[in-house]
Amino acid sequence: MPHQPLSLSLQVDTCPAYEFVLSLAVWSDARGHASYEVDTGWFDAIRTQASPELLGDIEAFAQHCDMVWAHLISPAYECPQPRDVPTFLAYLKTLDAMEVKLRLLGYYVRYFRRATPPAVMAAAAAGDHEAQQQFLQTSYPDNATWQAALAHLLPLTPAEIMSQLMQILERWYQEVFQAQEPRLLPILERDAEATRLLAPTLSVERLIETVTNGWEYVPEPGIRQVLLIPSVVIRPIIHWFDHHEVKIIAYPVSDESMTAEGDTPPPRLVRILKALGDESRLRILRRLEAEPSTLQQLATHFGVSKTLMHHHIAALRKAGLIQVREGNYQVYGLRRDTVAALGTLLTKYLESSSD
Repeated sequence: MPHQPLSLSLQVDTCPAYEFVLSLAVWSDARGHASYEVDTGWFDAIRTQASPELLGDIEAFAQHCDMVWAHLISPAYECPQPRDVPTFLAYLKTLDAMEVKLRLLGYYVRYFRRATPPAVMAAAAAGDHEAQQQFLQTSYPDNATWQAALAHLLPLTPAEIMSQLMQILERWYQEVFQAQEPRLLPILERDAEATRLLAPTLSVERLIETVTNGWEYVPEPGIRQVLLIPSVVIRPIIHWFDHHEVKIIAYPVSDESMTAEGDTPPPRLVRILKALGDESRLRILRRLEAEPSTLQQLATHFGVSKTLMHHHIAALRKAGLIQVREGNYQVYGLRRDTVAALGTLLTKYLESSSD
């Protein structure tokens, strides 16, 4: 008999600890700062609020790699209620230092286990020099920031990592995040509640595609639960990883949850129209309507560099105009529902602004 996949259970959750961790991930992603939709002054404000010593320690610890911080989502998930930042920090201190080091290295994440055998990762974390070299050679050597983070973290003892990590987290909360909480938390709660209301009307897979603006999730063997985490700071980026039987997906809160006032056009409408205002992107969408394609296939078809094609794809993804299917390579296709909704979205805005 063919194997029948297990049904997925769904949890939609938000807590200060998740956004706290993700804010550090966004800050550390220095090369990607322009890709985020946080207020233009957000990064400048952090440079003012945080001491130079703290920012230097963050850079040295994670080497501009956002994944190091994002891997702390799993202990935030396991943290006892109320899962505010002080509770999260207190919980981290109770964990074994080796366990924390393994989390930071992505030990439980399938993406990294596909590249490096778990036994090698564990031996490398324990200080085996040969295993550390194998870890570096196999764990996505083309990803410069991840390689730099590994090169820094692997030689450190678990106790050294724990000491440096806790000092950074405590100072980031005191100097930066604590002042942001009052503005962020109501937005997160609104979005989580809207997603919970939508959940009974859709399959888990369709709900994921809806809230992530086109990311197609295919159920995986061994994954029994999906945890959806709304985030303001990562907009419009998506973070996904897993921990044991749980698929964790941090998704950008909707435009509606951010709220628009007066005659301000909905951000979603603005993104779509900006994306469609480029002749090359219209040609790309026409191509994807005919045939889903990888980034390399699109670059080859249009005779442009992968870097330029990635720029166009990022704009189209941001606008919700393309669907993404994960596999050995990301495959892009046209989101017909977004195209079909454009006329309604524009009409609704024009009619409401004329009242």
